[in-house]
Amino acid sequence: MSTTDPYTLLLKLYSARNVGAIERLLKERAMEIIMLSESERTAVEKIEADSAIWRKIEDEHGPGAVLNLSDPLTLTVARLRGHVRLLSDEHFDNAERFTASFGTPEGYRARLQS
Repeated sequence: MSTTDPYTLLLKLYSARNVGAIERLLKERAMEIIMLSESERTAVEKIEADSAIWRKIEDEHGPGAVLNLSDPLTLTVARLRGHVRLLSDEHFDNAERFTASFGTPEGYRARLQS
């Protein structure tokens, strides 16, 4: 990943709803995450819980399904698609299809509960 602090990276990845990158960062930078402040660790726990829900959605609807297509990080990655393989076309296709059908992961959960 980057030498940027893991908390800042997690916040960016969380905003983008990039499940795979969140999972990798949590694993690769676990020792640094343990050292975060109490309030930051509380935020990380929410990120972990939400990304676990998002993982289940992506397992059903395909990789990238919950990507936030309007997030600045996702938009930057989309512009680099032909040059850098950070996310595949499949990720973006799944995200577009999921967003068109359900809007957000929260919209998906609401639909399942109704």
